[in-house]
Amino acid sequence: MKMPDQPKINIEPARIDQILEILGWAVLLLLWILAIYDRSRLSGDVAINFKSAGWGDNSGSRSALLVLPLTGTFLLLAMTVLNRFPHVFNYPVPITAENAPAQYTTATRMLRLMKIAVAAVFTAINRSIFNGAGAGVWFLPLILVIFTALAVYFVNQPVKAGKVLSLVRAINAKVHKSK
Repeated sequence: MKMPDQPKINIEPARIDQILEILGWAVLLLLWILAIYDRSRLSGDVAINFKSAGWGDNSGSRSALLVLPLTGTFLLLAMTVLNRFPHVFNYPVPITAENAPAQYTTATRMLRLMKIAVAAVFTAINRSIFNGAGAGVWFLPLILVIFTALAVYFVNQPVKAGKVLSLVRAINAKVHKSK
């Protein structure tokens, strides 16, 4: 299946996008700092599997604390690279030269917020592993709500923008017709 030809334009990140980008990497850096610090404070094994109630039921090497920072680094790098090519994303509306800047800005901002969320979730999980207490029964539903809310909000943005653009076109057509 061939991808639709979408305009390839360079989107300069707004100030908020720059802040979100820095925040995502800062949370990942915090994850690394805490993981290395926690690992140095442990002498034995850590809980690596938790029951839904939050109790550890399996243990492993303290090096397990480095799995999430490594995975998080890979994911943030992959999302950063992907963010440079918004023209390859799927959109809920057709992308034209007119709407591409707004659509690409919205899509890249969503990825930046997802990067922050992933790094924050991994940091919370790593803290739970170190504390040996698990995250509790609230953790998975909370994560599902956060990621679903981000996805729903940002999927609706292009649809709303498309409706506004259609309305503007209709108004312009009427204005030009009446002249």
